[in-house]
This record gives sequence, C-alpha cells and structure tokens, in this order.
Amino acid sequence: MSAPTTAADVREALLGRWAPAEYLSIYEAPQDSGRQGRKLDVVVVSLWSSRGLELDGVEIKVSMSDWKRELDNPDKADWWWKRVHRFWIAAPAEVAKKIKPQLPTNWGLLSVGANGVRVAVQPKPNRTPEPLTWGTTVGLLRATADCGVNVLARAEQIGYDRGYKQGEASAARHSGDEHLRRRLQLLTEDVEAFEKASGLKITGWNGGERVGHLVAMVQAAKRSPDITMRQADVLLDQLANITAGATELRDLLAAVVQPPPADLEQAS
Repeated sequence: MSAPTTAADVREALLGRWAPAEYLSIYEAPQDSGRQGRKLDVVVVSLWSSRGLELDGVEIKVSMSDWKRELDNPDKADWWWKRVHRFWIAAPAEVAKKIKPQLPTNWGLLSVGANGVRVAVQPKPNRTPEPLTWGTTVGLLRATADCGVNVLARAEQIGYDRGYKQGEASAARHSGDEHLRRRLQLLTEDVEAFEKASGLKITGWNGGERVGHLVAMVQAAKRSPDITMRQADVLLDQLANITAGATELRDLLAAVVQPPPADLEQAS
C-alpha cells in the first residue's frame, strides 16, 4: 500500500482495522432520517457479541486546514461523541503528527501510513453512550442500504484500479527491459560488423581508444592532408629511433651477459 493522501485512501485503510467480516462500516453517517446536514465520515458497528456490539465514530482529516475547520465547529463531533463508544480522528501519518498535540481530551487518533493503521492515541471509552433516536437509526439504515451495493462497487473498483496500476507498472518495467536488451543487441551487432569489415578490434583493452585515435587521424587527413602526412613522418622517425635504441640496448646486454665457458660448466 502506498502512503495515503486522500479521504478515500484513509477509508480503504480503515477496512484493515475493522474487517468487513466482523464490522459494518457506514459511510457519511447522518444524524437524521432525511440524511441532511452534517454527517460523520464513518460509523463502525461491531457485528459480533464477542466484540461488544459497540459503535466507533471516525472523522477523517487529510490536511491541517481540514482539521482547523473541525476544531472551529465542534458541534458535529460532540453530537456523535455522546452516542458512540469511541470517537476517533483518522489522518495520514504526517498530518496525524501535527494533529496529536491539539487532540481534544478523550478522543482517539489513528495514524494511517504506507504500512497500515496505527493507534497514535487511545480514546477514552464512553461506557454509557446516549441511545440513537429512531430518526438517526432510519438514516443509518438508509446509508447502510447504499453501503451494501456501494461497498461491492467500491471493492470492485479498488480491485480494478490496483490490477490496472500493477499491470501498467509491469508493462512499463518489461518494455523498458526489452528496449534495453534490443539496444544492446543492435550495438553488439554493429561492433561485430565493424570489426569484421575493418580488421580492427574495438573490444578488449583500450580497443575503443585506439580506434578512436585512428578515426581522428583520418578525419584530420580529410581536412588537411599535408599536415597529417608530416605528423605521420614525425611519428615514423620517432618509431625508428626507438627501434634503433632498443636494438642497441639488446646488443649491449648480449655482450655483458655471456654464457659461462664450457669447461667451467663441466667443472661445476
């Protein structure tokens, strides 16, 4: 999972904390049957007696400006805080760090990162929440009816989006590898063709540098043949001097290092 940045990302991550097999997550939970006015981002209902059949209220914040609006208008959160067993703020990890020092007493904080959901602050449980009115219950039932179909649609869309992104990434990765392999193959074929036609070896120790010097000399000869010929004559003279010096040195060494006489070899 990549780091969440949107409210939809956070909602999806929360399903890892409250698994659909054990909890019902009601999104945009209304306060009345008309589903008008302020809504809580998520109300989580535990579905098993072993879980206590409790309610968790979650408000999602993805920016500090969003959080500031929450603090400036506490009525919605206060209304739900009285009616759920635990009240949470859920935010991307970087935003949660900034929210934490400002978190009201008794609220919980969920930090949502690339590795899932972490409890940054435990809420103080509300042991005796106020009962929901019949209007609120009907509103939640209407929201739940939408959830049944919409959750399946969202799950299908999430699966499709993930598969599409993975396929896109895989295609890009493989096409990139194939492109590099093809370029290497063409380059190898070009080098082999050049070596065969010219009789020069590019591959091997300093082969490319030597061929480069030869090409540079040919290019210079095309621009100024006279100068290049003079340079070639100078190089030949230098080579002849080096050869003569090497021959003289070899003869001197041969005169100094003589094999021992045969009688000495026999004596030894």
